[in-house]
Amino acid sequence: MPNIKLSHVKKTFPNGFEVVKDFNMEITDGEFVVFLGPSGSGKSTVLRMVAGLEEPSGGEIRIDGKRLEEIPPKERSMAMLFQNYAVYPKLTVYENIGFGLRQRGVAEEVIDEKVRLIANLLEVADLLKKKPRSLTASQRQRVALARALIYDPQILVMDEPFANMEENVRPRISKRVAEIHAQMKGIVMLVTHNLPIGLRLADRVVMMKLGEVHQIGTPSEVYDQPASLFVADFIGDPKINLIDGHCEIYDNVAYITTKMGEFRLPIKSGSALDKGSYHQQTVVIGFRPQQMLVNETVLDEKRFLQYQAKVAAVYDQEAGQVLRFDLDGYLVDALNTSGSLEAGASANFIVDNEKVHIFDKVTKKNINI
Repeated sequence: MPNIKLSHVKKTFPNGFEVVKDFNMEITDGEFVVFLGPSGSGKSTVLRMVAGLEEPSGGEIRIDGKRLEEIPPKERSMAMLFQNYAVYPKLTVYENIGFGLRQRGVAEEVIDEKVRLIANLLEVADLLKKKPRSLTASQRQRVALARALIYDPQILVMDEPFANMEENVRPRISKRVAEIHAQMKGIVMLVTHNLPIGLRLADRVVMMKLGEVHQIGTPSEVYDQPASLFVADFIGDPKINLIDGHCEIYDNVAYITTKMGEFRLPIKSGSALDKGSYHQQTVVIGFRPQQMLVNETVLDEKRFLQYQAKVAAVYDQEAGQVLRFDLDGYLVDALNTSGSLEAGASANFIVDNEKVHIFDKVTKKNINI
């Protein structure tokens, strides 16, 4: 029953750059935790510190209550896989995958059964007699992944394990990894730039930028209740719409005037907006294209903001049309899932006030959660 606890963990490089700032998190048995954020946010450094490859500059990391540095590497039951995969060039794929088990003295018949099972799951079963030099980058990465997964580690640390795989292979392999994790339990910590895969796999998401944690939550929490403008903008495709507005507060309702019209948002008790300091202030309104309605009838004028505009551009996505229009410099997108519109057409757009986010113009924090 592994447990990982990071308390006030920091990492500062010799040049003084603080790549991880005061990281705090507890991860329990069975969790699949995905780290998301732009390059340079400190995600990989956190994983490398948990793996023991980097030493924290401050704070501590505990596994099952013991400080990481007090646990000998061979007793950590941890497997690591990084984007720069390492496979043994002189060994066959079969020998590469079974190497760890063989080092642990596992019986050959057990090794053979496990190697063939994991090789089949990760689609390298037809390559077992080959050596790495004859494989593609995608195949070599799957071999490295198979070697990491084969002995059911209690903790699996992966940094961009799907990066070198073909577009059509990634979804299948990531699904297999999720299935394997569900059977073995343990803890998985994954860094990926592939947003759809990351959100699909995660029990919890860690959103990081410039060494700071902006939010830790389930995929639905970071999507529906983003803690900051960064989180709101990073999660979601097409991206969230953002527009400045003038805020006035009366009777626990925020009336926010924008170039689209007036939003009327009920103020959540205990939120920063509830304190009244944003009256007569400029704020940033955020609403997702997926949550807008196109050419629908408004039933509740207080709950829904309605406006009409000409479509400036159309972009096709798998989920439907993305309709874009320009409001004096503000580009606003709506996801149209019914019918079809062309650029230049006039359309009626509806926004649900109850699904709109309000951000501080300066701190960029969500002030109504």
